[in-house]
Amino acid sequence: MKYVNAKAVEVQVNEGVVTFHHMRCKSLEEIRLKQVLKKKGLYLYRARNIWVASDLVKSLLEDLVSSFDETIFRQFLDDIALFIVSKAERGTKSVSRGHEAEFTYRDTRHVIFVKARLSYGKARTSHMRGYRKIVGPNFWYFISGKENLYTDIIEPLGHKAKELDDEFAKQKDRVINLLTQEFIADYCRDGAIDWKKLVEFNSGNYEKGLIAKKLC
Repeated sequence: MKYVNAKAVEVQVNEGVVTFHHMRCKSLEEIRLKQVLKKKGLYLYRARNIWVASDLVKSLLEDLVSSFDETIFRQFLDDIALFIVSKAERGTKSVSRGHEAEFTYRDTRHVIFVKARLSYGKARTSHMRGYRKIVGPNFWYFISGKENLYTDIIEPLGHKAKELDDEFAKQKDRVINLLTQEFIADYCRDGAIDWKKLVEFNSGNYEKGLIAKKLC
């Protein structure tokens, strides 16, 4: 068995971080006000007694961006895991089966499915429906043959993160200003947030007579 090369992993992680931030910026550019206002129910924000338009827009946008980040980062980790399998010469990614990889270990042919949210955390390894679920340090060791890989990949994650995140923050502030300007024009009256109009847009799906018909 060949152990994965730490330098190769570091290079791949650095490239992946750049791609991750590029995708973050791209998703930010594509965000529209209606998308932000429809993402979540607004009752909680009203209960917080928010009356400053920029505060509300910023809070809603950050919740949406956080959801996007999780999705993008899970893809990033999947790609790193499949890269490691290949570089450790334990197998190659299956082209036809999405996030599957195959390799031989101790004369046994293994097929693994890299599953976001399951493989990278600290939950215990377990068996389920005829499959073995391997997570956390055990997962990284299983695909690489290196015990400390789960901590080794943390360091290169931060090499370019600060620089790239600063640029993302500037772009996010710009988007907040643009969305706030649009929000004030559409959902403010005499300088105050029109919560009734806002909630009607966010949650208004009432169809006259529909409930009565269903109850009959």
